[in-house]
Amino acid sequence: MLLYRGFKTKERIKTLLVGSFDGFHLGHKALLEDAVKPIGILTFYPNPKFVIRNLKIKKSLSSLPVLIPYLKELGISQINLIHFTRKFSETTAEEFFQIIKETLSPEIIIVGEDARVGKGGLGTVDVMKTLFPNLKSVSHKLQNGRKIGSRWIREAIESGDIDQANLLLGRAYSIRGNVVKGDGRGKSLGYPTANLSGIREVTPAAGVYVTETLLKGECVRSVTNIGTRPTFDGTSVAVETHLLNTSTDDFYNSRVIIRFLKRIREERKFNGINELTNQIKQDCAYAASFQK
Repeated sequence: MLLYRGFKTKERIKTLLVGSFDGFHLGHKALLEDAVKPIGILTFYPNPKFVIRNLKIKKSLSSLPVLIPYLKELGISQINLIHFTRKFSETTAEEFFQIIKETLSPEIIIVGEDARVGKGGLGTVDVMKTLFPNLKSVSHKLQNGRKIGSRWIREAIESGDIDQANLLLGRAYSIRGNVVKGDGRGKSLGYPTANLSGIREVTPAAGVYVTETLLKGECVRSVTNIGTRPTFDGTSVAVETHLLNTSTDDFYNSRVIIRFLKRIREERKFNGINELTNQIKQDCAYAASFQK
C-alpha cells in the first residue's frame, strides 16, 4: 500500500475511486464491484464539508493508520490524500479532472451517485462524465430502506450501538491511541488496564465493551471501559482496556488499535469496591466467551 500526499504516483493505476470515504463503510465498498486492479483512492483531509461550510472539524470514523490495513485487504494499491483548503475549494471541476488526467492518469474513475466536485459543487455526476467519459457512478447501498452513510454510523457509535455500526461498516469499529500511565486503580483491583490517549477517531458512548486489542503484532481479547469512572467520582472521560490473560506493563508509549465487538453494558456507579470487582469479573468472563 502506497500513501501519497497530493497528486503523485510511481505507478499508473487503472481505477481511481474519488470521495471523502469517512470510515470506508459498505456503501463505499460497493464502489469496488466494478473496479479493475490496480486500484487507487483519491480522498481529502479534512472532509471538504467542514471547510466549505466553515464548521468545526469533527473526529473521523477511521484515521488512516486504522484504515490502511483494511484497504490493503480489499485490494487497494495506493491512496492519494489531498489537503482540502479554502484555496483548493476554488478549483473548478474542469481543473480538478485535468490535474487527475495529467498526474494519476486512471483508465476508470468511480464515484458515488451523489458525488460533487469543484468550486460550488457544480461538478455533478453528469458534468463529470463530460470531463471523463469513462466515469462510473454507483448507487447508494441501503440497509432496511435507509442509505448507509457516515452520519448514520457516527450516530450508532455515539449512542453505543456497536452492533449497528459494525453491520454498516462491514467490520469491527476501531480506534487507535497511545498507551499512557494511569492512576493504577485498575491494577490495585486486580484488573490492570492500558489507558489510551491521543485518540483521533469518534469515541463510542460510555459503557463496557468486548474488544480486541492489536499491539506489537498480537491480537488480544480485551474488555474496554469508556467513561468517567463514577464509582470513584471521576469527571473526565477515560478509555481503559483490560487485556485478558496478558500483562499491560510492556506496552506503555505503544500505539494500539482497539476493535469494538460488542457492548456489554452501560457505565454505572457501584456501591463499593466489592460490587465493582464482582461486576468486572462477570464482564471479563462474558468477553472471554464471546463469539464473533
